Amino acid sequence: MKRLAFAALALSLAFAGAALAQTSSHARKMNGNPDTSQARRITKALNLLEAKGYGDFTNFRADGSNYQANIVSGGQPLVVTIDPDSGQVTQG
Repeated sequence: MKRLAFAALALSLAFAGAALAQTSSHARKMNGNPDTSQARRITKALNLLEAKGYGDFTNFRADGSNYQANIVSGGQPLVVTIDPDSGQVTQG
């Protein structure tokens, strides 16, 4: 159920999310249809966050070919970087 919610969030971020403003032009083909490979990468990144235990995050955004999100771990705010291609989620 959470994956479906993350997929819906991913698609909405791909179309209108201010956090993804840098990549929004890349997320559409010339005819205005969403780039499904980009939407899949966003969905995979969001699912990786959940799988690593970071289901409660904020400020999900593009960072080059990766994505970043703000989390709180051990009471400390941290930024995690998600590489949907390698499946890596790193702190720092």
